[in-house]
Amino acid sequence: MFDIEDCPHIRPQDIRDHCCLVVGNIQTLGVNNTEVRKVYARHEDLEPHFSAVPATLPGLKQLVGGGVKCSFANLLHLHRPLMIVDEAQNAVTGLTRAIVEFTTAPRAKSNILYSVGAQELKREEMIKLPVVLSENDTWQNAVTVAVAKRAALAAVAQEEPGSI
Repeated sequence: MFDIEDCPHIRPQDIRDHCCLVVGNIQTLGVNNTEVRKVYARHEDLEPHFSAVPATLPGLKQLVGGGVKCSFANLLHLHRPLMIVDEAQNAVTGLTRAIVEFTTAPRAKSNILYSVGAQELKREEMIKLPVVLSENDTWQNAVTVAVAKRAALAAVAQEEPGSI
């Protein structure tokens, strides 16, 4: 198991001989400017993964001047892993072969394998807080009520063991 920050430490034999789990969040991959994310940066520790990979393999990002960029993003592109994502309604990436999605808001045309309703979740005690909706006559009143409720919940939380 690897933290996404430790991805340069994944060795080819780790992928060949074991099931590797990389834990991170989808925002790490989903950016327009890839220069700002370490997963898209060149890591010389990842070079052994690309030693036998043809530089012309479609989809792999190249280095300026030629050659495959030894990045975690390219490693994902090479292996097309299964991705398990919580709240994945905004997860769109070309780096995976399959996404197992846990979400309360599936996108249109999602391939839903199993759906659980709110009542079943409540029966299984998976919904921890009661959800109570109320209507306010103005947005100002809605904000006032929300701020007051937040303060009340914060006071209750302070009494809980282990609160900061």
